[in-house]
Amino acid sequence: MEAKTCLVKKKILFVGDSTNRGMMYYLMQKINGSLHQWEKTHSMKVYSSALNDDQTSVSFAYFPQFWLPSYRKPDFLKALHHLMAKFMPLYNSTDTILVVGGVQWLRPSHVTAIKSTLISLGLSGIKVIIKTLGSGFHLPVPGVVELDSEGQMKVSRRNELLIKTSVAAGFEVIDTHTMTITRYKEFLTGKCGCHFHKVVDLKSHSKEVVDILRDEQKNGHPRYHVLGSINSAYSDIMISRMCS
Repeated sequence: MEAKTCLVKKKILFVGDSTNRGMMYYLMQKINGSLHQWEKTHSMKVYSSALNDDQTSVSFAYFPQFWLPSYRKPDFLKALHHLMAKFMPLYNSTDTILVVGGVQWLRPSHVTAIKSTLISLGLSGIKVIIKTLGSGFHLPVPGVVELDSEGQMKVSRRNELLIKTSVAAGFEVIDTHTMTITRYKEFLTGKCGCHFHKVVDLKSHSKEVVDILRDEQKNGHPRYHVLGSINSAYSDIMISRMCS
């Protein structure tokens, strides 16, 4: 079913890092046929009247804020509660969709906490989609953790446990780790070596974006476009899970 149709009256919440944000903007582009709003937000953003002729709402909370000292970093559940409070009313049905994930911060304990929180809030009937871990942090970059082969194996094992915990909780799962671990040569812009998407400003003059403009003129000259075939692949899986 076309995303524009199946996501009518849906309220979609994203909690995660920039990889999760890239999936959100791909979704917005897919629904509208183009992308007119974009920013590298590292806080909270609500799009309540910009999608699907005002029939679909999307919100995003950046987590974790890794650049902050440990005593200032927000708690995951506080970030989730804050986003929900900004996005009310939420309904205990699949008309509410929560997408959680990122590169390598998500743990099985977060999944368990999500399940308990939704039950306590009377929202156990919403659809939850867990984006699992992703490859990255294997390049020597100042100020960014670098994982050796043993570290990457630990991430792989944690991803397996994350999938099992998510399935046991009754959540949908997108295994992005399997899709990205062999594609380290396909990383796009970003100092962490973990991004499989980039957003281009269509006011630039590269051949790449000129071709996009030609293809999307029917959508009213969009300002931005999300690029990245791997991001597109797992984002399309996400949309399929939303519509199932």
